[in-house]
Amino acid sequence: MCLPVIVLLVFACIEATNSIFLKQALAASAYEGVRVAIRNGGTQAAAEARCEEVLEARRVRGATVEFTPSPTEVQPRGTDLTCTITAPCGENAVGPSWFFGGRTLRASVTMVGEGGPSSGEVTAPAPAPEPPPRRGRSRGR
Repeated sequence: MCLPVIVLLVFACIEATNSIFLKQALAASAYEGVRVAIRNGGTQAAAEARCEEVLEARRVRGATVEFTPSPTEVQPRGTDLTCTITAPCGENAVGPSWFFGGRTLRASVTMVGEGGPSSGEVTAPAPAPEPPPRRGRSRGR
């Protein structure tokens, strides 16, 4: 009588931890993708490739990646960019998916575009001023 309850609890725990792992994998992938997209010179293709790389490393199947607004090579400074990734729980289950089978998990990350010069060139910082000349004798003698 107690064994069926224990077996049910074990499978429920396994499925719940698998869903937590999937949600974390989606969030990590969205973070990495939007990080690539907000850089000056970042493209949507490069950002999607980074998302797919992280999803593949974590063995997530059936995921879709979406950027809002679509990243451009010169993202204006201060523009919010959101990466949303969704994946079905059923395709990413370890075993039979009894509890989360028909659900879809979603993770979104929003970052502010770093922007840059309008020409896309990176400007070097100004050189540091020279230190003032020393006065007096040195104490090394």
